[in-house]
Amino acid sequence: METAQIFRTPFSRVIAWAALAVAVATPVVVLFAGGTVLSGLTAALPCAVVWLLFFDPCVAVTERGVEVRNVLRTVSVPWDDVSGARVRYSFELLTRSGRAIEAWALARGSRGRPSLADEAAAAVTAALERGSSRRAAADEGAPGEVVTWNSRGLAVLAVCAALSAIGLLG
Repeated sequence: METAQIFRTPFSRVIAWAALAVAVATPVVVLFAGGTVLSGLTAALPCAVVWLLFFDPCVAVTERGVEVRNVLRTVSVPWDDVSGARVRYSFELLTRSGRAIEAWALARGSRGRPSLADEAAAAVTAALERGSSRRAAADEGAPGEVVTWNSRGLAVLAVCAALSAIGLLG
């Protein structure tokens, strides 16, 4: 089983759980106020947007490589293609082709304070230094950098938009 270090700010988790609480509580409150459960579904879309913006984006350091999950796109880079990581305005994963992949989830700390972006960059650097064991765990002939749509996040957004539309029309 593959283990991963997931880097996502604590504040984003708090915001996402608060949005989930609102999404669950709104239909109940609307029902008690004399409305219908359907009208309470209108909270689904804003909560999905909060989840998509704050909870879903992350940086995952795995045995196979690094995955940068942003709002719309996910970039998976195997260890053979990773050349390093740095923190400028946010965490950036550097590839051997010279590309810098920026992570939405991990901003640089304010006033030069260490941040989660610095921890993620240190984790990538440490993994690169242990490169032989990491690369041995990677699949032979694995494809290079893979960029995909964040289909899970977009699917959640579409379902919640449909529920909100049902709530508004119903």
